[in-house]
Amino acid sequence: MNILFSSKSPMPDKVLSNMAYTKLWYKGIMFTSAEQAFQWAKCVTDEDRQKVLSEENPFECRKIGRHVKLLPTWEQDKLAIMAEILVAKFSAPKCKEILLQTGDSPLYHLSPWDLYWGVNEHLNGDNYLGMILHRIRENLRC
Repeated sequence: MNILFSSKSPMPDKVLSNMAYTKLWYKGIMFTSAEQAFQWAKCVTDEDRQKVLSEENPFECRKIGRHVKLLPTWEQDKLAIMAEILVAKFSAPKCKEILLQTGDSPLYHLSPWDLYWGVNEHLNGDNYLGMILHRIRENLRC
């Protein structure tokens, strides 16, 4: 059975979304969500990083991230950075349990406006977020 998740999903599937308020440590900093950590990680300047850190709402962090100066290697590094952040997020026992409870179900990030990270209602899209979660789930089982 496919699991489609988004920021609007009910719990516990909402935890799979980067927009869920799930505290995590990344690069020695406590973030309020995976989205906040991801937007922070793409910043070049301390000023932009501070703007992201000062905003706890993941949707607002995403808005800020649209206007920051990106790391020069961002496009080639963003998948690896997202994976690092999600490994940190799902190392927390509660998040880990929720991810493992998905069993072998395919995970799809329902995001029709962003077909790079997700899919539309017809499951068309790259679904990189779902694929990263699959890998993490497999590694957690070992």
